[in-house]
Amino acid sequence: MAIPAEIVNKGWQIQIGCQTDRLNSQELKRAPCVHERFPITSEMMQVWNLWGGLIYLVAPPKTKVDGKEITVQMAVPAPYYKFGVTTAAEWSLLRTAPSPWAELEFDNVILTVLSEYIRDLDRPEELAALWNDMMKAIADLAVIPHKFPRKERFVADVQISHESCNICQTAGVRRGGGVIRTGGP
Repeated sequence: MAIPAEIVNKGWQIQIGCQTDRLNSQELKRAPCVHERFPITSEMMQVWNLWGGLIYLVAPPKTKVDGKEITVQMAVPAPYYKFGVTTAAEWSLLRTAPSPWAELEFDNVILTVLSEYIRDLDRPEELAALWNDMMKAIADLAVIPHKFPRKERFVADVQISHESCNICQTAGVRRGGGVIRTGGP
């Protein structure tokens, strides 16, 4: 990966993998840790993760991010939709990218889900409208501005490290928390 010199040794990290909790359970449905983080220490870095995963550039707290880009030389493309940016024609191609994980970015939330769930998503703008309306309603309930200081993230997972969650998807059934669990009872 090629890294801009101005972020080297400044607390930035590269993360591979979207599930960042560590499991400590008697019964495991996935490996206990499926992400890796690498401090950015040079302008050229080689990073890896046994489990693969989406690649994230993690900024230090309270950092204003403006136009920082890294160049990834070898990676598997992932489906990615950004509301208001990705066109219908682009989405019809992007949703076929081979990565097992996809991201859908809306006004105030980013959803990370298994790619199999978005392959047939023909009108992501309708899903975006639903999530944008829900996040506005949450802002109204909290009496905060509609534009959040940073976007919320929901990440699908087959097992989470704690019992309580706000949103949980289990075998196609949705229940009320902050992590989305998929599969299993």
